[in-house]
Parts: sequence; C-alpha cells; structure tokens
Amino acid sequence: MSQQQLAVLFADLAGSTSTYERLGDVAAKKLVDACLLRMAQTSRQHSGLVIKTIGDELMLRFPDAATAGAAAVAMQRGNRESRSPFHLRIGFHHGPVIVEAADVFGDAVNTAARLSQMARDGQILTSEESLQCLGAELQGIARPFDFDRLRGKTQATRIYELLWEQTREVTRLIDGGGATMSHPAETSRTLRLAVRGSERIFTAMQAPISVGREQACAFTVSSEFASRVHAHIEYRRDKFVLQDRSTNGTFVTPEGGSEVFLKGESLPLSGRGIVSLGCPLLSQTGDVLRYAVENS
Repeated sequence: MSQQQLAVLFADLAGSTSTYERLGDVAAKKLVDACLLRMAQTSRQHSGLVIKTIGDELMLRFPDAATAGAAAVAMQRGNRESRSPFHLRIGFHHGPVIVEAADVFGDAVNTAARLSQMARDGQILTSEESLQCLGAELQGIARPFDFDRLRGKTQATRIYELLWEQTREVTRLIDGGGATMSHPAETSRTLRLAVRGSERIFTAMQAPISVGREQACAFTVSSEFASRVHAHIEYRRDKFVLQDRSTNGTFVTPEGGSEVFLKGESLPLSGRGIVSLGCPLLSQTGDVLRYAVENS
C-alpha cells in the first residue's frame, strides 16, 4: 500500500438501459462491451490503466491530470465517430490516492465519481485543481460549469467542463495567474447590490460574493438577525445564485413575487428584489439588501 498523486477518471455509458430494452440482452451487451473496450484502448494510448468495470461504467487511473483530460476528449470523440448508441458522462480529478494492489482509494476517487455523476450526456467535467494542471490546449477548451458543494464535501468546488466539441461561443482569457475560461454571458451580466444608500456592482468574475455582518464580507449588512457570514452569491450556469449559510435563514422577495424562505438552500436571482437576512421582511428592523441582475 502506498500513497501517490494520480488522476482518477470515471466514464459512464448513458442510454444503456433503453438499449437493453430495445435490442434485448445479447445484442445490447455486445454494444456495451464494444464501447467499454474502445474506451479502455483509448485510455492505454494515454498512459491510463483500467481499475475496474462497474456495470456500464469504467474507473481508470492516469499519471496526471493532463493525460486524463486528453484521454477523456479522445474517448468522447471516438465514441461519436463510432456512431455508438450511447453518450458518455465523464468526470476526472487529480489528487492524492492510496494505491493498494490494483485498486485506488481516497478523496480524489470520491471527487471524480461525484463529477461523473453530475455530468450530462456527452460532458466532461473536472475540478479547478485539475484544470490548473492541464496544458494550454485543454485549458483553451474549458469553461466554468458550476460552483457548488459536492456531496460529502464541506467546501464548495469550482467545476469546469471541457468542450471537446468546440464552439465559437467559448472565449479563452489568460491573466497573470494562469488561464481562466469564460462564457460571453459571464462578462456581460452584473449584479447590483444596495444597502443604506450604498451601492456596488459585481461582475460574474467577482463571484462568489459573501454577505453578512462581518466586515470581511464583500458586502456588509447590519442586522441583529444576520449571521457573521450569512450567505454567498455564486455564479453558476450563467446565473447569480444566492446560497444561504446562516443560522436563521434568508428571506428573498422578488419584485412582484412572494417571499421565499431559504435554509441551507440556493435560489437563482433574476430581475430585482429584496433580501432580508435572518427574518421575514416585515419583521426586519435592520438593513435589507436590494438586488438587481442586469445585462450590461
């Protein structure tokens, strides 16, 4: 048993159940086996090793994130070219793992599995940590996909998608700290926050935005009902999303709509509205937060 830094990749076949129903067990299994074999061969061409097959899913290991990312793209493109009846859902993550015999264990394995479960048909998802280990070519086809807490994790994770079928909508931005991928909507949408006559405008690139009583928050609100760090406003899938992280909850009243109560939950913000921290708007004696999501 030893601990190593490796990349773990899960590749799941979407559509296998309907294929079994449509073609029958024997014919469908031949197609599944052929697809799994193709992916295994592709992984070997990128220094990968098949750890195990779990039903119609492969678990693989690679020496680093770059080889895992290249293999994932090759798998998707090979699957398309083969006219396979299945779609692939792929997730990979690079980090420390425990290697025992032919198997691997650890947090990196769990993270890769969660990413593959989040992926939609035909997607490749990876973590921000893994993205930073990729070369310029793969970073150039990546875009932000989500910023959320993976199941079993205490901290939110920035998740990226590798667009193996490149479109002209993807823009690559490079700064001094490395590559950051952006979708056009991210650079044009802004969030306007106001309290006590003070107003600030945030772009998608400035998210997540912390809100609460603590002066260290990006936006400070004075209310006896508010927590020190009461909520985060994140940017996910072209939307500003308010995530409650408080003791007493958050109350959001969209303009022209009904008040929504959040307790450890998320709510996409759109249009204009009012946020009351810790108690309903009608009971609030402290500051309220006014928001407006705008396209600049």
